[in-house]
Amino acid sequence: MAKEYRRYHQVVGANSSETDEFIPPSGTYYISALGGSSSASPDTLVEIIWDFGGTEEILFATHNEGDHTVNIELPGDGSKILAIRLTNDQGVPDTLGGFWTGSD
Repeated sequence: MAKEYRRYHQVVGANSSETDEFIPPSGTYYISALGGSSSASPDTLVEIIWDFGGTEEILFATHNEGDHTVNIELPGDGSKILAIRLTNDQGVPDTLGGFWTGSD
């Protein structure tokens, strides 16, 4: 069982978003932890999204900080995307970040 740690921290420009994408291998992929951090502003958002660009399912979202131990099984087919999306709707740049831990 290969363990994957994915962390994505980025300075996100004003009124924009940045996305980090990962395609798990075919078969069941297990997520054991996820979280994120932002500036506690209602105008910033950190999301962890399954099947990004398809039938999206938000696994985690925060306007502040969060760190959760979870037990999520994702049915990977070798093409579905697990994404971390950082959104900044403020008029100035801000540093945002998200993470997840998974294994096959």
